[in-house]
Amino acid sequence: MIRILFADSDPDVLSQLRQVLRGWRDRWSMAFVTNSRDALDALALGPYDVVVADARMPGTQGPSLLAEVRDRQPGAVRIVLAETAQLSNAARQLPVAHQFLSRPCDPAKLEAAVDRSLLLRDRLTSPELLELIIGMDALPTPSATVIALQAALAALPIDPDRISKLIRTDVAISIKVLQIANSAFFGMPRTVTDPGEAVNYLGAQSVCDLVISAELFRSAGARSKARDAEIARLQQRGMARAELACALAMRAHRPAMTAREIWVAAFLAEVGALLLLSSAPPTGSSSSADISATEPGAAGQHSALVPAIGAYLLSMWGLPHHLVEAVALSRDCPAMHGTDPAGFTWVASHLMADSDLADVISADDLAWLGLTDNDLAAVSVGMGVGS
Repeated sequence: MIRILFADSDPDVLSQLRQVLRGWRDRWSMAFVTNSRDALDALALGPYDVVVADARMPGTQGPSLLAEVRDRQPGAVRIVLAETAQLSNAARQLPVAHQFLSRPCDPAKLEAAVDRSLLLRDRLTSPELLELIIGMDALPTPSATVIALQAALAALPIDPDRISKLIRTDVAISIKVLQIANSAFFGMPRTVTDPGEAVNYLGAQSVCDLVISAELFRSAGARSKARDAEIARLQQRGMARAELACALAMRAHRPAMTAREIWVAAFLAEVGALLLLSSAPPTGSSSSADISATEPGAAGQHSALVPAIGAYLLSMWGLPHHLVEAVALSRDCPAMHGTDPAGFTWVASHLMADSDLADVISADDLAWLGLTDNDLAAVSVGMGVGS
């Protein structure tokens, strides 16, 4: 049974939660507390799968209860409940929260968030995945620029000028950001030649996500021309999939910000294959794996783990939870999880000309995303791909 701890300083809110969640008692073992000390005492008595806390709930040693939860029970999924007026408070908990939900809480949305988060946690901590990760020579590490950008994002309020200056210090990153930002699918009003304009138009978080995405490919550290060519192919494939997913999102009338998140998620969907590729022994070694075996859909022994491997790497690099989740679930049909980034990525992967995915796109899958067969046909024709 899933164990969930609810912490809210308002007794009336907790009382309402008890009432609306009565139907979940056959699946969830729930505890309700009104202060941080009681929350930590509850954690000391045993592990919890999920901790749901009010955005205003302080910790006993600082501003955030969830920061202490992270330190004491790092395996627990951490969810923040916030009213619209509390968004500034909630933003301060970005480094320690896995999910944000509106308050008062919709039980169905809470159930979906809990189920997805636990599914993601189980995939990222599976013995098979951890054994594979531990056996790799080395994981790509963030550059000094990426680390500085993450620090700048953590400093509230975010300073767009600081973000722009940091990007400009790295020529390769600047070029990649401008290349991606000028894609037609980001809807820039004109060609942008300065990273600062991209930050002002797309937003600091979106641009930093693009920076980290590009850095993942640059830091892979291929050891031969063949590997370099394969990494370039994976990146080009990611760009094509991202543009397809974004086109589908716009066809389904998603907001521009959501479409940008979908673009990044689809671009990163095969980053697990990149990690397998970069960590394999050099070509010609007696223990070298076939490069094609790292490709999603191929017969490689680790193909099924590609999404989890990619999500693990994104989590390690500190990318937002919704991107980690989207990559981990990118091979699951939308009807299984109902998330936009993973769902549009899944459909885009099916539409790509070189797709070898065995499952089919059902009417239910399309319905989850607000798409029709006509939408798929129109996007496919417009972008010159075959399904």
